Amino acid sequence: MDNQKGEDRLEKAVYTYYNYLIRSLRSSLPAERRSIREMLESKNYSVRLQDGSLHTIDPDELKLAVSIIPRYMVDRVRLPLVIGKVSGSVYFRLINCSKEEYEFILRLAGRSSVEYTEPCTIYIDEFEEIIKKFRTLVIQTIEIT
Repeated sequence: MDNQKGEDRLEKAVYTYYNYLIRSLRSSLPAERRSIREMLESKNYSVRLQDGSLHTIDPDELKLAVSIIPRYMVDRVRLPLVIGKVSGSVYFRLINCSKEEYEFILRLAGRSSVEYTEPCTIYIDEFEEIIKKFRTLVIQTIEIT
């Protein structure tokens, strides 16, 4: 009987800690996303996160990204993009991706031809390339499948 109570307490503690970690991860996600054009025109490169803090995009990174992409994307791509590491795999996924955002992120990774697929998969070498040059344009999280 005492062993069962100990197991129940342990299970409750693990569940409580797991919920704390999930809340912590969610708090670092953007509460808002803004178009590239809006950021460039306002010269305000910050977005509010779920926990109320600000995530600031490096203007130099943003300008470099704009030099790589087609002009129409500045209105359609909203930043920061959220990239999730897929649990138990060697790839990442663009969370809530649109066709334009997927094309945008893969162009930043150096891919010359882009075909939209669901889910919006990003391979580890592409992710590493993105993070080297465009660290502030993305927020990294985990995706539990």
